[in-house]
Amino acid sequence: MAYDVVVVGAGPAGAVAASYAAKKGASTLIIDRKTEIGKPVRCAEVVASTLPENFGMKNTSEWLINEAHYFRLISPRGRQVKINTSPYVGYVLDRASFEKELIWMALDDGAELILGKPVTKLVKDGVAMGGEVIRAKIIIAADGVDSRIGRQAGIETKSKIGMLGSCAQHTLVNIDIDPDFLEFYLGGSFAPGGYAWIFPKSGNEANVGVGILKHHKQGAVKVLENFIKNRFSHSQSTRFVTGCVPSTLPPKECVKGNVVIVGDAARQVNPFTGAGIANAFVAGKIAGELCGTVAVKNNSLENLKKYDSLWRTAFEKKLKKSYRLRNKVLVKDRNIELFCVLLKIIPAFILRKLAKGLHY
Repeated sequence: MAYDVVVVGAGPAGAVAASYAAKKGASTLIIDRKTEIGKPVRCAEVVASTLPENFGMKNTSEWLINEAHYFRLISPRGRQVKINTSPYVGYVLDRASFEKELIWMALDDGAELILGKPVTKLVKDGVAMGGEVIRAKIIIAADGVDSRIGRQAGIETKSKIGMLGSCAQHTLVNIDIDPDFLEFYLGGSFAPGGYAWIFPKSGNEANVGVGILKHHKQGAVKVLENFIKNRFSHSQSTRFVTGCVPSTLPPKECVKGNVVIVGDAARQVNPFTGAGIANAFVAGKIAGELCGTVAVKNNSLENLKKYDSLWRTAFEKKLKKSYRLRNKVLVKDRNIELFCVLLKIIPAFILRKLAKGLHY
């Protein structure tokens, strides 16, 4: 089999990239080792309402679980900061259904899909799935943290100690919360170097998790267990997941030869919040459109280097600002307290402007 573009990974970055490559007329194949799209879920499952709307996602009844209109930040000393997100809304998702719609959109645009067959290595002019070779003019690696395909291409994707955040999350029921609030608990007693979160799916169900950036002798799982014991002692867990998220800046180059990396593979994740879906959408679109055009027109592969300048223009400055903010705020409880004091006195319209400077 031969294709113009092969996308390795069927997450948001891969699905969006495949969709836009196919829209350019490129024969496009998505390959993922998972047997079912979107599972297992390794995500806190929240995006801004503007994201799916801007990318034409319409089946909200399938994947939209809850809409939250407020943030609540809790400092190490218990100081609470309430932020109205209007005119924006926080969408709490069913991530698996969300990803399935993205894949259906890509298939509707003309892409093809293979599930349950991992890409084992890069080969000349393509990729290998075990003993089978798929020829490809261009390969988009959307294969997640520590991207094997990107690394085989010669891109620095390997994450070293201190470059990854460690996360754990339970989906809890039998709890009592306000479904209109996304809650963030900051400070060493909650999550060293990171934060704990409560993202409600309803008034009695929520994703409750922690992400820690500092080395901690107990690890993320134990830190989460302690948080839940103190906050929701009578709750029940219906799902438990662990994972890692990039917590540093992207590599210096995201293109090598005929390989382009996107999403977590390119560490295009907000270092302060750990959010990556929005950036995955934006980078996926840029990669898909460029790769599709280069493949269809048989342009020189040198043109793929434009991807680096395009995505960096779109949001690299936001990543760098978030990285600096994280290293100033989340490192000490005293700094977090000051941060929360400032948030309480800054007018809401300025907060929204500042937030747009950190998130796409």
